[in-house]
Amino acid sequence: MAIVEVKVPQLSGSVAEATLLQWKKRIGMRVAMDEILIEFETDKVVLEVPAPVSGVLSSILVGDGGTVTADQLIARIDTQATAGFMWMSPITATTTLVTNLIHCLINQEACKREASNPVCPKCGMDERVVYPGEADREAAQERAEGRYWKAHAALLAAQLASLESRSTSTPEVTGAGIECRVPDIGDFTDLAVIELLVKPGEHVKREQSLISVESDKASMEIPASRSGTIHSLHVKIGDKVSEGSLIASYVAFVDGQVFRDAPWSPEMLVLPRGRFLMGSPAGEPGRSDDEGPQHEVTIGYGLAMGRYPVTFDEWDTCVADGGTQHKPEDQGWGRGRRPVIDVSWQHAQEYVTWLNEKLGIAMDDPGRFRLPSEAEWEYACRAGTKGLYSTPDGLMSEDRANYDASYTYEGAPTAGRKSDKTTPVGIYPANGWGLYDMHGNVLEWVQDGFEESYRGAPTDGRAWESGSSRRVIRGGPWSGYPKFLRSAYLSGYTLGDRGVYIGFRLARTVS
Repeated sequence: MAIVEVKVPQLSGSVAEATLLQWKKRIGMRVAMDEILIEFETDKVVLEVPAPVSGVLSSILVGDGGTVTADQLIARIDTQATAGFMWMSPITATTTLVTNLIHCLINQEACKREASNPVCPKCGMDERVVYPGEADREAAQERAEGRYWKAHAALLAAQLASLESRSTSTPEVTGAGIECRVPDIGDFTDLAVIELLVKPGEHVKREQSLISVESDKASMEIPASRSGTIHSLHVKIGDKVSEGSLIASYVAFVDGQVFRDAPWSPEMLVLPRGRFLMGSPAGEPGRSDDEGPQHEVTIGYGLAMGRYPVTFDEWDTCVADGGTQHKPEDQGWGRGRRPVIDVSWQHAQEYVTWLNEKLGIAMDDPGRFRLPSEAEWEYACRAGTKGLYSTPDGLMSEDRANYDASYTYEGAPTAGRKSDKTTPVGIYPANGWGLYDMHGNVLEWVQDGFEESYRGAPTDGRAWESGSSRRVIRGGPWSGYPKFLRSAYLSGYTLGDRGVYIGFRLARTVS
């Protein structure tokens, strides 16, 4: 592991300190070299702190509203980590890495990124970094121009070495550290550990049993006090424990945390709690009446959203396991990491049911996988923005989403190419919270029934189960005009409707 510290640069003039204005990245998210991590505000100017290297943001040392001075340590970046791999076993991570790199070697176009997104979402290669095995910037330039073989071999060797070193140590996880100790055990004495029910790197739910212990009187299981990811176990089978003994350390969910319950399940991202104005104002170009009236919605609970729409890889795993009989065609575009298409709302529910059952999550568990509510979807899409799109400047262009860019619009003034199919997920830049493909690629089912307006809609994030025969669909398709990609855009389809432009992503409530 190579950790690089991020410090506050010199403040201008006589300014002695600055106050945190906004974090641009969250723990577990990948950052590119020179990408802005954080903004501070002084009485004179806004100070932006760029990332000194590419990697994964492993820790944040300054909280909201914090005050800093020049040269103060504010964050750390792991230059060898790959976002999302920390939740896989070493074998699975190695297999995934090799598969992705081989894919990019064969399909070199997959690694050619626009300047705004120089990191390949498939293999993680950054066009601006000189990797081990590349003698200098000239070699890196050769790779950027299309000669990838040497660079990929070097990257593969470096990342496999990193994974090998991790396989012999405790999985690296980030977030709020929690210790689990033996609770008040009453008359229990001479307790011995007889079974370990979890392992490091595994996600656990609140009240889920961690270990079993046995004495001369009875046996009991010790549960987790909060949801999170196991960092390390401090006991082994046969160990004696007593009241207050430390048995496990784990990491509770924190904003920006990326996790997955299994290598074949969707990658999830924990969102910050907050409130937002849902819908569009009366004067927004291209709006329809069903986007209003605008109303404030509060997301006052822990919410995790799929980082990407559900992919063909994930759907085909469900089909192979007997979770659904529906195997949609890919139109010859390819399967793998492309978003699954041609699925109805009912098909999406079949996937949800299978995934929860496969992972042992009860359908009445508040933390089960589910379709997001419409309010949750728009909250996630906007990521704190208020404009037409959740892009940094509120505008849309062909290098930011997969859509029909041959049409212009007030928020998309520059004409571009017309898309003719889906793209693999994650090709285009993520929004401010790290979610991909919220604009374009596929329309996405949500849980809510469709109504002609928001009058009477819930304001607490719940789905509006209105009894309508149609369900809401959000986002924008690869074939859509720019006005159909707006953050507030919605439409209504019947439960059985499906098409080559319709997919979905998942959500779940987290403690």
